[in-house]
Amino acid sequence: MNTKIIQNCKHIMEYGKTITIDNEIKLLFNDFVDELNKIQNSKNRVTFLNELRRIVETMFNIVENKYTDPSLLNHDLFIILRDQYIDLLNKWKKNDEVLNDDEQYLFFNIGALLANMTNHVNTNNIQIFKSLLLNQTLIELIKQCLNDVSATGKYLNDNLNLSSLGYIITALQRFQLRQVNIQDDPILSSLLDLVVKCLCSANYTDVFKQLKVESVEDKLNITQTFFLVTCPKYIIHYIGKQRETIYPIISENLLKRCNELFEKFIPLIVNWNKCIIEAMEKLIGILQCISYQHSTLAPYKNEHSKLIVHILTILNAQNLIKQIIDNDDYNQMVSFLIGYCIRYIYYLSLEPNLLIIIQNQNVTQTFYALTEAKDKENKFNCYRMLAIILTEQDVKRLANPRKIASVFTTYLKRAIVDPLWILRLPRLLLSLKIQHEQIKQELINLDAISLLIQCTMEPKFDTITVQQNALEIVLAMTFNEQAATILKTDEKFMSHARSLLSSEVKGLQKVAEGILWKLEQESEYIIEQDKKEQTGPNMQVVDEKLSDREIAASAPITIQRKPTYKYDIMISYSHNDKELCYRIQEQLLKDNFRVWLDRDNLYGATMHSMADAIEYSEFVLICMSDSYKQSVYCQSEAHYAFERRCHIIPLIMKSQYRPDGWLGFIVSGKIYIDFPKLNFDAAYQKLKMEIQQYRTQKNDIKQSCANGERLIHLDQEQSVNRDSITEKIPDNVVRKISAYANCVVSWTEENVKDFLTDKNLEAMIPLCENMDGQALHRFYQMCQTNFDAMYQSSKTELLELHKKILPINVYIRFITELKKYVPICDLKDKKEQTGPNMQVVDEKLSDREIAASAPITIQRKPTYKYDIMISYSHNDKELCYRIQEQLLKDNFRVLSYGQKLNEEMKRVVNQFLSILMVLVKIMHLSRSAHENCIFSVRRDERQNSYVLLDLLYT
Repeated sequence: MNTKIIQNCKHIMEYGKTITIDNEIKLLFNDFVDELNKIQNSKNRVTFLNELRRIVETMFNIVENKYTDPSLLNHDLFIILRDQYIDLLNKWKKNDEVLNDDEQYLFFNIGALLANMTNHVNTNNIQIFKSLLLNQTLIELIKQCLNDVSATGKYLNDNLNLSSLGYIITALQRFQLRQVNIQDDPILSSLLDLVVKCLCSANYTDVFKQLKVESVEDKLNITQTFFLVTCPKYIIHYIGKQRETIYPIISENLLKRCNELFEKFIPLIVNWNKCIIEAMEKLIGILQCISYQHSTLAPYKNEHSKLIVHILTILNAQNLIKQIIDNDDYNQMVSFLIGYCIRYIYYLSLEPNLLIIIQNQNVTQTFYALTEAKDKENKFNCYRMLAIILTEQDVKRLANPRKIASVFTTYLKRAIVDPLWILRLPRLLLSLKIQHEQIKQELINLDAISLLIQCTMEPKFDTITVQQNALEIVLAMTFNEQAATILKTDEKFMSHARSLLSSEVKGLQKVAEGILWKLEQESEYIIEQDKKEQTGPNMQVVDEKLSDREIAASAPITIQRKPTYKYDIMISYSHNDKELCYRIQEQLLKDNFRVWLDRDNLYGATMHSMADAIEYSEFVLICMSDSYKQSVYCQSEAHYAFERRCHIIPLIMKSQYRPDGWLGFIVSGKIYIDFPKLNFDAAYQKLKMEIQQYRTQKNDIKQSCANGERLIHLDQEQSVNRDSITEKIPDNVVRKISAYANCVVSWTEENVKDFLTDKNLEAMIPLCENMDGQALHRFYQMCQTNFDAMYQSSKTELLELHKKILPINVYIRFITELKKYVPICDLKDKKEQTGPNMQVVDEKLSDREIAASAPITIQRKPTYKYDIMISYSHNDKELCYRIQEQLLKDNFRVLSYGQKLNEEMKRVVNQFLSILMVLVKIMHLSRSAHENCIFSVRRDERQNSYVLLDLLYT
């Protein structure tokens, strides 16, 4: 034994916590090196190893950040320790040599010491650590050992030495943490491959399956720690360039095994012990890594989809959730586990097909509950998840949508100013790109626009992941009038946007063009187009862009020259749906349609080209999916087509997708063609039929115009004067009655058929089958109440059930002819039509004349005793009473009448309640301005639900 070494070790043992670096530790270390060199020169290896072991064990008593100080870390003592570790590692890996007990403990302790030291890597000492640890011989020996472990399971029963190997891998993992330039060092790159090989070996899953739920052990053994913690942790913290290479390898080998592991352990989740939780935490950490990038996620989305239900089970496990919410039971390891689960589901949700699967699991309440987590990172990721999965209706039901906006704004501020958070900024911006309209408004109110502008303009931010994404969010904001005003008045930003038009980065160029288009150019372009259309004096030609309702009503219309269509069809689509859209385009081209589609959708057509394509296309196909709704470029296209009153045909691209928000508004009242639900051929034929029907109806209307039917000339000399029409109306007008019975309500089924035949309305016969006069009268009332909806419904029924087409001119003539036979008034009409100075409309006047002279008829408002009558089943009384109480609080006069509803009516009432609650709010807000509120609802048979179609104040 060396006396000098013993004395110095004793001193460290007594004063290690307070010992100083300059005056004491360096001197002690100098003595250690001198004495060790003397022993080594004497070639007494046993004594050398024993004294070295004594020194190493003593060093654990020194506060770690002291010997990792740069002035001490480059001491020769650490070189000696590293070199001896290499010698022992080399001896251990040889088959014909075995480490004795002293060698094993020294090997173990040096590995543990190096692992502890790397907890204190910083910018001041990282280069010294690099020269110490990135030793070519050391890394090669580690690689050889890892290869043996993964290939043959060698060393798995050699616990102490395997533990030392785990320590040196941990030291290397901590040393390169967040250091991308070091992670991509060629010496370490090949080491990463061997760690991946261990993780993908059968040994990993075998060791995992050996875990026992009933075990009382609260710590993994050495082999379990190596496979289930050390190797996964090395990969989880790797952020270098090799991710694109290693993630597919892990996905290929591990995903199927993951499903096996989940099926074994998830059913036992209520009994998970600490060991299983730790192993699961690292496993799901690997899953969130390999799903982080689209390029590595997309090829394996089917495998990932099978894991979703298992991860959601973990997120709903109350025994685990309690440990991340309650202060008394808080468990950091469980918090990490839940955090990895949330991030994994979030990354999966960025893949459209996987998002649908997640949404179908009804996970909204799951993530609402998790927003109560104590960990701020987990809380924020829950809000990111909610931003994706919430529907527009969910957002409207939020008690405080401002809270979500506030969380995003707070994190955005921090990510802009905190260098450690800049890496999070791209993902944060991705979350903001998919916000809903109500949350966008809250972001505007919280001045998030100024933060986004900062992201777009500061050169320190990445051009694509930050600047371009921020600009796309700003583009989405331009659809909000308040945001558009803010942006227009920011001269610095507008100047920056103009400068980006000459950017070499195509993405920046395109989004800048979109912003300038919305803020400056779109309105000017529309004016130019209107001027082009309004050529020729006193021109009377039907505007091709009029809606069916406008054409049918034949109200006074500014007549425009028919545009010359360059294309039959313009296809507006998301790049994520390109395969199906390209197939539709190719089929249309085969059928000789002229089709405009931007195949370079990502950075292709300019906004002017898009507008031109819409202006000069007869039809615009909107290819609806969640990706379409989230794209600001798609929103620009759909919004422009809607504003220009183009004939829009909505196509569903993804199974079970239903539009909401801005997209739902644009396509409301239209029949969707569902390509996933129908097979491609059937859906395509339905599309062609829709096109043909519209063209047939349009030709019929043009022919009617040519024959002088329904439309009158707009020449000044022939225009109808309102006063002259009023003078022609006698005080009492008697309706002319035809040869049919006086009133339609008295007709038999045979009379109905005769009427339809005599009036050449045979196309309506299948729709009116088995109807008597009363039923036909009710059908007429429905048509009058909501012209568009009833036409679309009738057309669809006739096509799908009877394989016949319902031209719009037939539908219009049906209403016009039947109008002559409806009752003059019922009891309610008589009550309303009393009072002096009342004018009654001459039924012989044309609809056009009536429209031109409106308002002619003056009717007294009925006196309503109640605002609302509620009809309900006694079984539903609790909810109905609650609705009634709330209405009474809001000063509505309510009559409730209970009756026993059958099961069908009960289901209808339940479906109708959601619409009723929205209408109550609308009525309450506008009651001061309007006497009455009339609304119409369409039954959507496909979705077994109701859709609000019209809201009319009178």
